[in-house]
Amino acid sequence: MPPTQLTRQSRRLVIHAGQIKTGSTSIQTALARGDLVVPGHTWAYPRLPGFLDHVSLDPILRRAYREGKRRDRWVIDALSNLLALTRADTAILSAEHFANLPPDVLAKAVDRARRTFGTCEIVVYIRPHLGALTSLFVELIKQGSTQSTFDAFAADAHRQFIYMRKYTGWKKNLSPSVKVTLRPFVPSALIGGSTVTDFAATVFPGQDAQVDGGASDRKNAALGVRDLMRLKVWHRKFKAIGFDGSNQIAWPLADVVARGGADGGPKLRMHRALADRMAEVYAKDAARFDAAWFGGTPYLAEALEREREAAIDAPMSVEPEDWLNPDEIAMLEAMAQMFAEAQSRHSLWPARLRHAHVKRQMREA
Repeated sequence: MPPTQLTRQSRRLVIHAGQIKTGSTSIQTALARGDLVVPGHTWAYPRLPGFLDHVSLDPILRRAYREGKRRDRWVIDALSNLLALTRADTAILSAEHFANLPPDVLAKAVDRARRTFGTCEIVVYIRPHLGALTSLFVELIKQGSTQSTFDAFAADAHRQFIYMRKYTGWKKNLSPSVKVTLRPFVPSALIGGSTVTDFAATVFPGQDAQVDGGASDRKNAALGVRDLMRLKVWHRKFKAIGFDGSNQIAWPLADVVARGGADGGPKLRMHRALADRMAEVYAKDAARFDAAWFGGTPYLAEALEREREAAIDAPMSVEPEDWLNPDEIAMLEAMAQMFAEAQSRHSLWPARLRHAHVKRQMREA
């Protein structure tokens, strides 16, 4: 469609809202690189330089529509006006954090977007329960945000993956005109066996959308537990010396650690007693969600049973001392302290690290 024919009614906004660890980084990288080819359609993925996603919008939306901050509403208005200038029939925003927006905040943000776009669609990939819980635990260790055991973490965090409650809240708050597409993050259900290919086909159904550039679902792959413990040493040292840098360094440091050539160790897995407890907790939700959102196809119920059967006999330690020798721990602590002392005097170091991280993602097919 030529730019001169674009009207509000002919344009749409697509919001990719995660979840975490469902190939989101791969989707964002493909979008940032312009790897989607859709005959007869134009699309845009507006982003700030040095960012792959729109996660920075999450706190702005919360402050604007939950706390009533006028300045943040001005930011949203400005963003909407900029999106209106995008000369494409489809604009795409993507951030895993959007999946955790309170339903009322999401609804108000989408209502604002509908002043600029004729239609709005939300796409979410739903990871089966036990894998989602495990992935969140791994991600928070990587970020330095938890010192918990897996059992203690699961007891506190498992409610985040009661899907019927969350998405029923979305349905109640969102306008009926907003299309919500929930896709099962199950290999056999993904078109082309890839989240990136599936996303392209979901957003542009029947349009023969293609993904060029060799995009894959291996970006931001989960670290082995030994590599996680290396990161944990850094985060622990940062906390001990009072350096506020764990969140900014988590992803760039994970990039380097994962490519360091050392033994990363096995992937963190749930042990059998915990898996049995959590499978019992999630069984009803899985069955209800399959019936309500997946047309009765038991994607989540069958995955729950597979994941339970794949559990290991004994809990895996998440203490660095059980995976790393004292000399390596001492060296990692010394490096962490040197980094903190060198960077604490330079306020721009988080931006430099983020830019380096994004450049690596963009370079690697």
